[in-house]
Amino acid sequence: MSSRTGDDWLELLAELVGHASPRVRLQAHRLLRAGDRGRYLSSALGLLDDPDPNIQRTAIRAVSHARYAPAVAPLIARLAHERDPLHRELVAALRRLGPLAEDALVRAAREARPDRRRHFEAVLTAIAANVAAGEPPEDLAEDD
Repeated sequence: MSSRTGDDWLELLAELVGHASPRVRLQAHRLLRAGDRGRYLSSALGLLDDPDPNIQRTAIRAVSHARYAPAVAPLIARLAHERDPLHRELVAALRRLGPLAEDALVRAAREARPDRRRHFEAVLTAIAANVAAGEPPEDLAEDD
């Protein structure tokens, strides 16, 4: 039997989220889900900048489904990049976050260059439409 406690395993998993292998990072992150929610979401926040797009997608979905407020700023920062391969996933995540992301989106739209402003305004319009229709953010389709 192992002499490690539950906290030791969670620390090990949190450490493995930074492993060189994408496969190990993804599995460690998935296993963290069963432990401490805060540790799981903070590791997902760190994986938003992972070099592997599949891991980024998993992290985006994790923080948006959990409605994790600290993830709003990094998601909005990526939204301005037109050529981001996960642009549709980012839009869906911000729509899922809904009113939680509204103030930050308004601020980002106000501060953005005129040619980039439309990205933020489109998401704001979609959030406003969902709120007006009374749709909860969790019911949004994945591939909008």
